[in-house]
Amino acid sequence: MVLVSDLMDRADLGVQAVLLPAPRAALTWVVATELLQPASYLEGGELVLTTGLVMADAEAGTWREYVASLVEAGVAALGLGTGIAFDTVPEDLREACRIGRLNLLEVPLEVSFASISREVGAMLQAAGPETGTERAGDE
Repeated sequence: MVLVSDLMDRADLGVQAVLLPAPRAALTWVVATELLQPASYLEGGELVLTTGLVMADAEAGTWREYVASLVEAGVAALGLGTGIAFDTVPEDLREACRIGRLNLLEVPLEVSFASISREVGAMLQAAGPETGTERAGDE
């Protein structure tokens, strides 16, 4: 089993923890998306990566709705790529993740989503077949 905390132990990846209320959430895969409502395409346990392009001009409360849908889908963590739509992680997103107890990561512009996907895939392969699953809120 690969946990969000295992990913955070890989300092060489350049991913930074913003908020880790459930560091023992199990990762099942990585999904990069710019959809405003990606939950119907998710199975649970994913690290969702986004630059937040569709959120750049969104109304207040949109991050809360977005995060709530990811929590309901069982997502393990959300990674926001900064340097395109947002220079830093917006406070509204931080607060939404605090409320939803969703792990929040910052992915600086120099860190490719592909490198994160590749590393998580290698970690999952090295971990071998799963004997059970741990949902995002389990600790």
